[in-house]
Formats: sequence, C-alpha cells, structure tokens
Amino acid sequence: MMKLDLPSRDINIISKMALEQSNGNTQLSDQLRKIKDHSAKMMDSMSDIVWAINPSNDSFDKTIVRMKEFAAEILEPAGINYYFTEDERLAGVQLNIESRKELYMLFKEAVTNAAKYSKASEVNILFRVLDNSLELTILDNGTGFDIAKAHGGNGIRNMKNRAAQMDADLRCESIKGTGTSIHVKIPIT
Repeated sequence: MMKLDLPSRDINIISKMALEQSNGNTQLSDQLRKIKDHSAKMMDSMSDIVWAINPSNDSFDKTIVRMKEFAAEILEPAGINYYFTEDERLAGVQLNIESRKELYMLFKEAVTNAAKYSKASEVNILFRVLDNSLELTILDNGTGFDIAKAHGGNGIRNMKNRAAQMDADLRCESIKGTGTSIHVKIPIT
C-alpha cells in the first residue's frame, strides 16, 4: 500500500517520471503537469517559510541577499536586466518574522509579474529608509497595463493582502506603454 504522506519533493519527482511515461495521452499529461506544477509551488512555499522562521536570517541584509538570488533566478532567464539600489541605513533595519516573510513574498509576486507579463528589458529595485519607514520600489520599463481592468488575476490582490499584514502602504502604478511601479512603505521602529 502506498503511503499518502509523501513529501512534496517526492510527489514532484514521481509526477515528472509519470509525465515522461504518459505516451501522448493529452488528458493524463495535463493532469500530471498540474500535479508537478502544484507540488513545485508547495516546495517553493515551504522553503520560503522555513527560511523566514530561521533565526539566523533575522538580519535585513540576509533578506536582501535572498531577494537578489530570487531576482537572478527569475529575471536573468527572461533576459531582463535588473538593478538593486540600497540605502546604507538598511543595516540597522529590523523586521519581525511575519513582516520579513510578507515583504519577501510581496517582492516575489512583483518580480514574477514583471518577468511574466511586462515585456520589460529592465527592472529597478530600490530600498531606502525614510522617516521611520522602509520603502521598497520595483519599477519596470515594460508595456504597462490598466490597473482598473486587472481584477482577473491574483497578483495585485495578493500584494495588497501582504501589505495589510505588515501595516504597510502599497501603491501600484502603471502606464500603458511606459511600465509599472510597485511602492511599499513599511513602518519600522
């Protein structure tokens, strides 16, 4: 009898192997691809959670390093140039575990959206400390979109929910033909 408590990694590997052996059965291939994709997302989410709660990752410097690694993984294969600009006062920033996790997840959402949908050639990521707040701005030079009509996806809604969890202000601005900017302002003490 097969165990039902397989780790996500095992499910992902088994679904990949089954997908290779599906012999052109389109319906089966589609279902196996969904299982593979969902298990990959679960592994990624678990990795993010484990990272966020690890006390050795409490410094904001480590959060920025993780953000840079993620940006490289997503933007480089898409051929998008990216630049990080960091305020030297970031070294003193402390975020609690929940805020650090929510900020990182919001960042991932914004960068992933830029890679998938913007058709940008460049993304600029700016961190600064200003008046007891941490500000993150993500700008792309892509095609832009009509935010009022962007209610079909989860991206902006997810970012708004994550900002609310941090008591942060979130502003999304986009101009068709010019690009998109995401601004997050998080209170810090």
